[in-house]
Amino acid sequence: MFGKIDRRVWAAVVTYRGDRVRVISLRPASRKERQHYGEATRLVSLRLSPDVLDVYRGTGRGWQARINSDLERAAKRIRREPRSAA
Repeated sequence: MFGKIDRRVWAAVVTYRGDRVRVISLRPASRKERQHYGEATRLVSLRLSPDVLDVYRGTGRGWQARINSDLERAAKRIRREPRSAA
């Protein structure tokens, strides 16, 4: 888990028990960790066809991350393509 305290980014190891959170350790975030801070994903509601959902869920754990990765690649491709005049 990452968070900002007094304009510094910190990395924490936490455990969850019910509605309680326990901080196990806290340290300044590394340079690599600081680069990723702020790049968190956002929770959205997205309607997918049952076929698409079945295929991704069938790949096992991490299926949501795989959907995100595929959508990121598609977004990069779309950004590179010149827009056609309609």
